[in-house]
Amino acid sequence: KTRNQILTELTFAFLANDIEADIDAETGKIYLGSNVLFGFNESHLEQAGMEYMDTFLKVYTDTILHGAYKDDISEIRFDGYCDTVGSYEYNLTLSQKRAESVKNYCVGENNSGMTSSDRTEFSQIATFAGHSYENPVYDKNGEIDMDACRRVEIKFFVRIRE
Repeated sequence: KTRNQILTELTFAFLANDIEADIDAETGKIYLGSNVLFGFNESHLEQAGMEYMDTFLKVYTDTILHGAYKDDISEIRFDGYCDTVGSYEYNLTLSQKRAESVKNYCVGENNSGMTSSDRTEFSQIATFAGHSYENPVYDKNGEIDMDACRRVEIKFFVRIRE
């Protein structure tokens, strides 16, 4: 129940702040497209990606790290993905670098979306993983959408209470 409450609150908070964020209601994944974050075949955040993340992080951390849900979150994971161009191994490395790049920006001193104490708390529960071209995204015609495949997803995990 808590996960659904957090997702609902995040959805309303993103809408209220005009933040484009695609949230999967079933999994809780938030999709961050590479067209905002990265250049083709790149893993370092572009300026537009940093600006987006600053705005995104302010709303995300206000919901996740503050208030009613603060003690419910056990992990925030960044999952990187690539398109199907290139070898699995090359894309695995690139997808790991993308996920790590976003995570490092979030916990680093350069983002203006979080306070210092938020960054410290976030860094204690933030992890990352790369998935190469696993789980491709398909367009409405059933074709692989190469742009949509190049993405980072953020997902939080809720502590199980007894």
